Amino acid sequence: VVEGAVLAAPPGPQFSLRRLWQRLQGTPPGLARLIACYCLLTGYAAAWTQNFIELVSMPCTVDGFALGPREIGNLQNCAGVGLLLTQLFLYSHLTKRWGLLACFVVGFAMNSLATLLFPAYGLLADAQRFPVWRYVPLACMQFFGQIGFGFCFPTIFVWINREAAASSLSLGLVNGWCQSLGSLCRALVPPAMASLLSLGLSSGLPGGSYLAIFTNGAMFMLSLRCALRAHRRLPDGPTDVARQ
Repeated sequence: VVEGAVLAAPPGPQFSLRRLWQRLQGTPPGLARLIACYCLLTGYAAAWTQNFIELVSMPCTVDGFALGPREIGNLQNCAGVGLLLTQLFLYSHLTKRWGLLACFVVGFAMNSLATLLFPAYGLLADAQRFPVWRYVPLACMQFFGQIGFGFCFPTIFVWINREAAASSLSLGLVNGWCQSLGSLCRALVPPAMASLLSLGLSSGLPGGSYLAIFTNGAMFMLSLRCALRAHRRLPDGPTDVARQ
């Protein structure tokens, strides 16, 4: 590890938040932005799944679908199929053809579009009028939304590893920090979005139940901004993800 690099593990007995902050301040700016992008992306993904489950399980009287655990599980199988297809057939081929940045932006756009249309999906929530068709937009959201994640997550890790290698930092150490901070975001963001959902429902405003969806989408947009700012100094050629 380079002398003075912040991601070096602090000595046990002398550890303090002040020392940790001093170390973090010395992190290369590009790497710090990429780690921030990963943390935001991780928190967004955890809340994305939670928001979907909460909204479709709510009664139709509050813009929900009144779905049970079996129906929700079947819909989430569509997400698994989308991710499987992405990893097997799409990601490697398209990153070689388009480059990493284009694939990240496409993944962002695909997931955002599928998610932010959720209020329109609510128009088909009535089980009496749309007993079958109401499942179609929800299945598409899970399928295409997970394809979007399948482009974003591998790409951000390739960028983080490239930036860490360029800065002569230990890849194990950097990835350990990423996983730790990502776990923190997975712990903090979903409860915050659940509180926003409760706030939106209690507000009585039209579309208030979608407050968590739109707030979470704003966080996703912030992760894209971090990625774009950090990408300026990174190579964008084809990559072997397994080696990265």
